[in-house]
Parts: sequence; structure tokens; C-alpha cells
Amino acid sequence: MTIDEIKEQKKENVKNGLLNFLEEYQLSQDNPNSFNRHSNNCGNQARTIGEAFSKYIILDSDIDDETQKRNTLNGTLGDIGRRIIRQNNRYIEDDRDWNRIKLSIERILDIGNNASHDNDNPTSELDLEAIKNALLYLGEYLFGQEFIENIISNNQTNLSNSTLDNSLEDIEGSEIEIKLGEDTTLKNSVKNIKNSTIKIG
Repeated sequence: MTIDEIKEQKKENVKNGLLNFLEEYQLSQDNPNSFNRHSNNCGNQARTIGEAFSKYIILDSDIDDETQKRNTLNGTLGDIGRRIIRQNNRYIEDDRDWNRIKLSIERILDIGNNASHDNDNPTSELDLEAIKNALLYLGEYLFGQEFIENIISNNQTNLSNSTLDNSLEDIEGSEIEIKLGEDTTLKNSVKNIKNSTIKIG
């Protein structure tokens, strides 16, 4: 693949990663009982997005040596992330941009690593908001505000077009509230529900 083709691939990775992150984020907000699972999934997803971001920045840099660019992509997320935020030989020239990107990458590395490797220290609500803001900032920096607005719009569309299919079975003595988007479809959703209170809408 050419450098430009790899760049487009990383951009697509970022786009898909952000969509997946925002879906997991919404699940974490809508399902308090499974918050830890969804928030840790967000942390793991953030690491994947952070790696794609970092590689894109390297590929988009002014380095003329194509072999050097390719070699710089090797290593773990931590290795690649540290390369783009180090003080010397920087990939981002503007001091203000460099500082904000440095903080964003470090936040993603820190929280994402905990989500991946430290099951005793679950991702908190504050952590989740921090990496969400970091990812949206990096996305807007690299691809522009319209790119991020499209990502958020696509995520909201996916949520409103969701389908409940064979999702409620053998529920007894429960109170159930289902929040539906404008275009949500209920299909074979309710089976064998006894003595339950169900609110849909």
C-alpha cells in the first residue's frame, strides 16, 4: 500500500472506532448496572483509536523518507504515542496544538491502559468523559469540525434506528421501560411476560 492509501485506511479506522466508542459510551449511560463493562470497552476502543490517530499524524508529517515513515509506525500504542508527543523532533509544530495533543494522547494511554490491564480499577464516569473529550478533540484537529459532526450525527442515527428483536423473554414480576428512537422497530420482542409493568416510549 502507498502512504496515501495507509493514511486513508487509518482515517477510516478512526471514523469506525469513534462510532463504536460513542455507541459503547451511550450504552454505559443507559445501563448503570453494566456501566463498568461498557466503560472498559470504551477504554479499549480509545486505545485503538489513539493508535490510528498517532499513525495518521506520522504519515501526514513532512518527513520525506517513506521508509522512515513506515518504520516509525512499528511498536505498541505507547511507543507510537510517545513518538508523536516527544519534545524533540516533533510531528506537530504549533506549540499550542502540540500541548493539547500531548495531553489528549497521554490521557488516552493512561485510561486505556487501565481499562485493558487493571480489572481492579474500573474506568470511572470522569475517566469516560475525559477520553471522550480527548478523542473528539483529536478527531476535530485532524479531520475538521464537519468530520466530527458527521460522526456524532451517524451515531445518533444508529441509536434511533435500533431494532428490538426477540429481546424480552420469560420476564416475570418486572418493571420495564424501553426508550425508543423515532424509527425504532419492535419485532417479536415480548414473549412470556407475566405480572410485569412495561412502559414503551
